[in-house]
Amino acid sequence: MTKAVLQKRWICLFFLSLMFCLTVCISGTDVLAADQLLFDEAGLFSDTQRADLEEQLQALSEKMGMDTVVLTIDDDLGKTSQDYADDFYDNNGFSASGFLFLLNMDYREIYISTAGDAIALYTDERIESLLDAAYEYMTEGDYADAVSAFLERAEFYYDQGLVPDDFPGEAEHPGTYPSEQSNPFISAFQSNWPLYLGISLIGAGIAILIMLSRNRGVSAVTPSTYHDAQDFDLFMHTDRFLHTTTTRTRISHDPPAGGGSSGRSSGGSRTHTSSSGTRHGGGGRRF
Repeated sequence: MTKAVLQKRWICLFFLSLMFCLTVCISGTDVLAADQLLFDEAGLFSDTQRADLEEQLQALSEKMGMDTVVLTIDDDLGKTSQDYADDFYDNNGFSASGFLFLLNMDYREIYISTAGDAIALYTDERIESLLDAAYEYMTEGDYADAVSAFLERAEFYYDQGLVPDDFPGEAEHPGTYPSEQSNPFISAFQSNWPLYLGISLIGAGIAILIMLSRNRGVSAVTPSTYHDAQDFDLFMHTDRFLHTTTTRTRISHDPPAGGGSSGRSSGGSRTHTSSSGTRHGGGGRRF
């Protein structure tokens, strides 16, 4: 292997290391809210109402560190509200954790789809409470007020934190959730990532310089490099069939005690899988 080839390989390794460091640093930064969080496809709101609701959504998303989305439709394309809400959230680049509030005017149903950490935060009981907050306004045609009431109650539960009975010890820290608590070094990493990046680059550079210096003047490698003419052993091995042993085990067809999975997470939230394979919680109500 020539010196030029070795240098090219180590240069490629250096840039791969750099790309990895940048990827880690970007993934460790705070979640930024999407540019648009209100999608009024049914035309339920005035321009002023849209601006006000978008502002509420952006503020809440920034506070929670997860996307809070509102979608109105007048044609559900034959989908259930659950499928429509899940697919819209999954297919439009929103954060891994968050929720979507759907106003389905075609089927006259409101539906909440949760994802990621929002599943643990918004349990089935809290989902019903969120629907309660919006339901009366929906029946009266006050759609903007319904969304505002929903967002206010969603923020209230965020401030309350996880449900104490379902997450003992964690609810003592309102506003923090499993993904944050299970990674104690995230905060330190986010605040010091330039330092870690610099250390990584220096380390990669030193490693490359050492390897280049060790490979100077290396002779070309040929098949004889790995062949020792004075050391050759040949062994003969024969497999001989002797007998067979057959073991029979009775297979019980009775279902195991306790039945199957209920699809409920430890936080009291029933979950399901969307068409994209993402786990969601949620619930809805007709009006």
